[in-house]
Amino acid sequence: MTLMACRPFYWRNVGEHEIAVRDLVERGYYLGSNVSYNIRKLTELGYLNQRPTKHDKRSVTVIPTEKAKRAIAAVRAGEASHAEKYTGALAGFSDTETVCVSLKRLEFVWTENLSRTGGY
Repeated sequence: MTLMACRPFYWRNVGEHEIAVRDLVERGYYLGSNVSYNIRKLTELGYLNQRPTKHDKRSVTVIPTEKAKRAIAAVRAGEASHAEKYTGALAGFSDTETVCVSLKRLEFVWTENLSRTGGY
């Protein structure tokens, strides 16, 4: 399993600080079994460290490693780059129909990008 096999959303939701796995599930980001598997794999790959939470030893807190923080920075830089490009591209649109057509084109671009990169 590579880093790309784990959803990039983990980087957004875990972020650069520690968080209890329970909180990821409670916030509705992931299902319990899904989060357990992905957290375990990210830990095996060296992106996360785990430790029991202070108040409930049954619960686990995940802490991003320096390797993960570099990956988070790269994901955020990519998001910022895309946001800048799309903001400029949509700046002149004022009517709903034009915006809808443009968003459908954007969806197509993302779908093509995802299919070429294996889904991530």
